[in-house]
Amino acid sequence: MNIEIAEDTSYTFTYTKTDSGAVPGTITTATLRILGPTGSVYQASTAMTIASPNATKAINFATDPTDLTYSRDRNYQVEYTIDGSVYREFFDLVRVPFSNRVVDQDLINENRLMLDGVAEQSGVASSGTTLTLVDLGQSESDDHWNGGQITILPLTDTGVVIERLVTDYVKSTGTITFTPAATAVTTERYFIRRSYKAMTDAAADRVREDILSQGNPAYLLIDSTQVKRLIVLKTLESYFQQMRSAEGDKYDLQFKYYETEYKRQLAAIPLIIDIDDSGGIDSEEEKGQAFMSVAVSR
Repeated sequence: MNIEIAEDTSYTFTYTKTDSGAVPGTITTATLRILGPTGSVYQASTAMTIASPNATKAINFATDPTDLTYSRDRNYQVEYTIDGSVYREFFDLVRVPFSNRVVDQDLINENRLMLDGVAEQSGVASSGTTLTLVDLGQSESDDHWNGGQITILPLTDTGVVIERLVTDYVKSTGTITFTPAATAVTTERYFIRRSYKAMTDAAADRVREDILSQGNPAYLLIDSTQVKRLIVLKTLESYFQQMRSAEGDKYDLQFKYYETEYKRQLAAIPLIIDIDDSGGIDSEEEKGQAFMSVAVSR
């Protein structure tokens, strides 16, 4: 699926180099240029900022065109030249990008079985800094806790409880890295909960694809919260598909339920589509969406 970027905003394009699969690579030279839907050059080749394994370049779509003016359209092309090799990806400039509004608690509220599969753990750190905890008692795979929340409790009754975002977890060293920094070395008792953000993002991409297959890109939805329920259902379908181990076990039954329910609701939910991309529902669009009693605007 194309990247969706809001018009007249700044967006940072990032190219990440990997060598031998998932091993981070080193970048020596990196440039970027942007082509329009018809192949015209909108951004001439320009150097990217290198911090291996990443190369980045911010483009301001309101003020940065080389010769042409950006406008809402599909199938712009960003072309990366990395150490002599060329890589391309497509993006769309849109009024309001399709967004994933689902948070972890939405999934847990829908089905408490989301807390299975090592969703929560607790322990006491053996050492730490203002940005890390070390606990070799954790045994989950690398990155299992990434994006989740860690709650750090003091060993003494100070009343100070710290909640932080987990940015990295390394199994071999038991190191949990978090942000922002704490005010003191952290060797306290803690609780940690995993995040389903990557899973809900993947589900949102699938919902976006399914809406496009019905004839209209998802960014034309007048309110993307309309599909929040669909993203929840698709996430749960994917989660229980991964968890099941035998036909008819409890996870398999949940998978089949959410698979069926997603298909049913995808067909049944009336999507309010701004077909002409005007920012509102006009009379002609309303005729085709009889469930609407009044015009809606963002």
